[in-house]
Amino acid sequence: MALPFRSLSRSAPGIDARTAPAVPGPPCLRGLAVALLALLLHTAPGHAQPEARIWGRITLKDGEQREGFLRFHGEQNAASWGDIFESRQDIGDGPRQSWIEASRGHGPFVRTLELRGYRISWNDRSDDFPRQRTIRVPFGSVRAIVVHNHNLEVALRSGTEDQETPGSRAGRLVGEMDDDWPETRIDVDHPLNGITSISGEDVERIDFSAAPGGREASSARLAGIVEDDSGRSFRGLVTWDDRAVLLSDTLGRRLSESSEPPIRFDEVRSIERDADGTRATLASGEVVELTGGGRRVRTVSVRVGTRVQVQVEHAGRGRNPADEIMVVDPELGTVTIDWDDFSALRLDPADVGAASGYDDFDGALPLRGVVVTHDGEELEGRIRWNGLKEWSWDRLHAYSDGVEIATAFGRIRSIEQIAFPDTSAELRQVPGSSERGRALLTLRDGRTYEVTGYNDLGLRNLGILVQTGATAGEPGLSSASGDGADAGTGIDGDWRFVGWDDVREVRFVHDRGADPGP
Repeated sequence: MALPFRSLSRSAPGIDARTAPAVPGPPCLRGLAVALLALLLHTAPGHAQPEARIWGRITLKDGEQREGFLRFHGEQNAASWGDIFESRQDIGDGPRQSWIEASRGHGPFVRTLELRGYRISWNDRSDDFPRQRTIRVPFGSVRAIVVHNHNLEVALRSGTEDQETPGSRAGRLVGEMDDDWPETRIDVDHPLNGITSISGEDVERIDFSAAPGGREASSARLAGIVEDDSGRSFRGLVTWDDRAVLLSDTLGRRLSESSEPPIRFDEVRSIERDADGTRATLASGEVVELTGGGRRVRTVSVRVGTRVQVQVEHAGRGRNPADEIMVVDPELGTVTIDWDDFSALRLDPADVGAASGYDDFDGALPLRGVVVTHDGEELEGRIRWNGLKEWSWDRLHAYSDGVEIATAFGRIRSIEQIAFPDTSAELRQVPGSSERGRALLTLRDGRTYEVTGYNDLGLRNLGILVQTGATAGEPGLSSASGDGADAGTGIDGDWRFVGWDDVREVRFVHDRGADPGP
């Protein structure tokens, strides 16, 4: 039985029935005047970025429908097409079997035993292949989300009709409905009907599309430039403290002794942090001190016997204004900066202009390119990174000077290995030190980053699988063979294995005009 529909409705922003001027005339004309006023306010120049905001139609379990600009609250806070939808997904036997078959007899995790003239090899990491994965797809690549019992079906827009996507069928990614989905709240912002709030447990399906022409959201997406403490800047859509994504959201935390109401982001010009604390400069020019946050340093004289020692201490920080700040750079991807690495945020709604609209995204395109080994061998064809990631929306997870980067493979031109992790026994006893690898990441727009990583770039990488020749399904890509890779036949095709320690460089080949989203 469908749960009762719970909704919280409020009138269009800027209109208060208690303070709105009286409109003369019959009630029907007064109602028409108020509706026209709401429409004018929603189409005012201050309400920008409709192409970047998520638009969708929600069908409820009781059959009712709501349509408008969507904003998701909960574990996944999202309001624009570049924001990410996450779900857990079971992995079928196909990818695992292909990896086991292709990696047999090769790689640092293959063990060999000579016994009475016989050579026996086995995969020491067959149990390492995951049974589940977290899928992360930009909302711009999603056509629909359908609720089926305990599963969420994510219908992609295009590109996966070959049935090879792990856990998919006919272009649909099937994920598990975790405990967070029923707790998710979705705001539906309709230019005429105001904002309605819907519980995730009341949703049957959501269909996504570009916003109809002439429609404006009541609030713009947060956007601007974020600087880290090393002086680097990242420009794009901003998520503050994993919750604030719109200009109508609140900054939240002033000084703990302040009784003033929270600050809305549409009042903020910039937020800066230094050794003395954190301050927000408002559009009015007022400077407001925020809670905690600075690396406050003080010197303390301590008497030890007859001597006086000077010690440097970090003062108590209290609550930070944010735990982390995320930036969706249209080309680099999602950049996550911890508070300790944050320096400044300069808000500028104009920076959202580079954000992708719904029509700029694809659904899923297979990864293709050239894998170059340390011996100079080149394998060209379809690519599975880390044994599993094979689509344009799949992401490379890495770190650059303490900043976390998640880049869609569809945005990457090449990955060149700089240093493979040290596998010496001494270093392997130090947690993490023996597993992190380094690589040079080159984006399609020409920018380069030196990055490090564990799973995608370190010893935990399960290797690169390449589907060469005709089996790759790509006309014009040549077949290559050699001793550096071992062939394997899995139930989802023939793949050749290259251990990550054998990889010198991977160069990706992309279809022109394809946009996997940030």
